[in-house]
Amino acid sequence: MGGYCMGSKHAATWVFDIPELPEGSVLDSVKLTGGRSGATTSGTLYFAWTPGQNLTLPTAQGVYGNPDASTSIYWSGSTYSHTLPSSLFTSGVGGRLMVVAFASGDASVNLANSGAQAAHLKVLVEAEPTPPGACCLGSGGCAVVELHLCDYAGGTFLGEDTTCSGYPCAMNDAFAGLSYTIVGTDLVDDPEPTWTIDVYAELAEGCRLDAVAGDHNMTKMVSTTGSFYQNPYGGPTSTSINPALFKTFPDLRYDSFVTIGRTDQVDNALSNIGIDFSAFEAGGAIDSGDGSWYVTPEDLQGAGVGFIDELCEPGNGVHVARLTVRGMDSSVMFEALFQGKDATGLTWQMPASLSITHDDCMSPCPGDVDGSQSVDVVDLLAIISAWGPCSGCDEDIDGNGAVDVSDLLAIISAWGPCS
Repeated sequence: MGGYCMGSKHAATWVFDIPELPEGSVLDSVKLTGGRSGATTSGTLYFAWTPGQNLTLPTAQGVYGNPDASTSIYWSGSTYSHTLPSSLFTSGVGGRLMVVAFASGDASVNLANSGAQAAHLKVLVEAEPTPPGACCLGSGGCAVVELHLCDYAGGTFLGEDTTCSGYPCAMNDAFAGLSYTIVGTDLVDDPEPTWTIDVYAELAEGCRLDAVAGDHNMTKMVSTTGSFYQNPYGGPTSTSINPALFKTFPDLRYDSFVTIGRTDQVDNALSNIGIDFSAFEAGGAIDSGDGSWYVTPEDLQGAGVGFIDELCEPGNGVHVARLTVRGMDSSVMFEALFQGKDATGLTWQMPASLSITHDDCMSPCPGDVDGSQSVDVVDLLAIISAWGPCSGCDEDIDGNGAVDVSDLLAIISAWGPCS
C-alpha cells in the first residue's frame, strides 16, 4: 500500500494490493479506515481496479475521470471508516485497487499516511464451514484445522478429513515418527496386572538417532495414567540394566527405562544430562524442559534396526524406551524432540508424540488360521483341506495331532472378526 497527497487539488490517493479470498470464503464487506484531522466537510471517494499500474499522478487522474465506482463521504472526527460499494466486487475479490479521495471546496483535511492511523482497507470475509484436515506449517509441524485457517497461517492444506497421523508434514524424510510394540503382559511379579512395551523412533533406511530431548514445548517426556513398574536392581536408563543379574532377578529384563538402541549395559555408550529421573524411578513421569539422553554419531547403537510394530507390520527404527505399566486400562504418553543424521550425514531434528494403550496385535485368535484377524471362509476351507492327521500344523487348532470335528467346531464358535 502506498499513499500520495495532492494538496493543491484537495485530494489524496492510495493503491492497495488485495489478495484473493481463501477457497470456501464469502466476502462480507470492505472498509477504508484511517485517521484524520482538520476541517469537517463533505467529499467523494473514487475507486478503480488498476492491474499492473503503480501509484502515479496520471493514474490517479485516470481513476478520478473514469472510476469503476464512487461514493460520497463526510470527513469528521479523528478517524474515518467507509464501506466500499459492493459493485466493485461483483466479479470477485483480488487485484490492485486505487482509491482517490477529495475534500469539497477549499476545506483542508489532513489524512494520516503512516503509523497506526494510516489508511487501510479492512476486508471482512465469512468462511463457509468445511471439514477440517491436516495443515502442514512452515516449521514442519502439523495441525488439523479448516482450509481458510490453514491459508491464513501460510500452511499447506493436505485435504479435507486428513489427519496428522504418521507425521505427514515432517520436513526430513529421515524420521517417520514414533511406534511401539507390546512385549507381553504380566511379565513381572507385581500385585497389579502389568503390560510391557518397547517404544521406537521410526527411521528411513540408512538413518540414525543420536538424541532424545525435552524442551520448553515438550516438558513431560514420558508419563502414564497409571504407574510404571520399577525394579529395585535396575535404573532409569539402559546403562543400569546388568544382564548378569537376569538369572537371579528375571524381572529386571522388564524394568522401565529409556535408551537409544540397547536393552542393557553391554556395549552401551548412552549418556544423559539435565534430567531428574527421581519421579520416574518412583513410578511417575519423566519431566524435563532442558535435558536429553543421547549417544554420539560414532556410536553404532544409534543405527536403525528392524522390529514388528503395534500393527504387526515390519518397521525400521531405534529403541528409545522399555516401559512396564501397571493397569491394563492405563495409557502411556511419550513426547520428545528427536535428533539424528540422515543417510547423507545431514542432521535432522523433529518433535514427535505418541499415546499408547494396550492393544496387542499378537493376542491369540483361535481359528484364524491365515492370520487375517478374522475367522472366515478362508479358515474354514483350510480346515477341510487339511482334514486328518496333521501334527503341528496351523489347522490343528486344539493341538491333538489331527484336524477333525473339534477344530471345525472351534472355527464355527470363533466366526467373525478377532477381538
